[in-house]
Parts: sequence; C-alpha cells; structure tokens
Amino acid sequence: MVEQKIRSGQDLRQDGIRAAADRIPLLLYFSQQFCGYCERLEEEVLLPMMISGHYADRIILRKLSIDPGEEVTGFDGRKLDNRMLFHEYDGIVTPTLVLTDDTGQPLTKPLAGINTVEYFGWYLDSAIDTATRAMRSPDR
Repeated sequence: MVEQKIRSGQDLRQDGIRAAADRIPLLLYFSQQFCGYCERLEEEVLLPMMISGHYADRIILRKLSIDPGEEVTGFDGRKLDNRMLFHEYDGIVTPTLVLTDDTGQPLTKPLAGINTVEYFGWYLDSAIDTATRAMRSPDR
C-alpha cells in the first residue's frame, strides 16, 4: 500500500498562481510535531479527503509545520518562518486550518483546534464552499 502524505508547503507564491488560475482556495494546515490532535485530524479527516479524490479540483492543501527552523516561500516570494506566518493568521493552537485566496488573504474564519472529528468534516466542507464561492465571485 502506498503511504499517503499531505504535501508540505514549500512555495506559497507558486501555489497562489495555481489557485488563481484554477479559481480555487488554498487550505493551509498548520501543525507541529508531537501534536496528537494534528495526527488525529490528518488520519481521520484530511488524508481521507485526499484519498477520496473529491477535493483535487476544489482546494490546494498544504501542511505547514510551525516547529523551529521550518520555512516557506511566502505569497510575496520572500522566505519566511512558518511560525511567523502562523501568527500572522492569528494562530494560537494546532491544528489550525486557514482557507486563503491566491494572495494569502483569508476567505473564512480559521478552523482552530479539533474536538469532535464527526462534525469537523462538515465545518471544513462548509468553509471550503464559502471560500470557493469567494474565489469564483465576479468581483474578483
């Protein structure tokens, strides 16, 4: 069996270009090592979403670890520390999910933490629908 993994964020500028072209939101998933809630979210929600194939043309999902030394190329093309980006989105707990447009502007309220996995998928789907409508709005 092939191991499924969530792709790490490397270059959000490039991801933003694709998001603009496809008119789909980016889903930034902030996590950290030794976060049991992050592992649960991945195993029970995010990986099944990826495996289903139903989200391939709806979102661009990127995992951003906020552990020390983790960096990403930001939407403006400059390198930045993942933890700094996390704080720019007002992150306080992991996991935190942020749906953004192609420039990194949030399209919905962040989904922070996880208590009941059974309902989380519904909240995430609702947020994805809202973000997608924003990306496809004629005002853009």
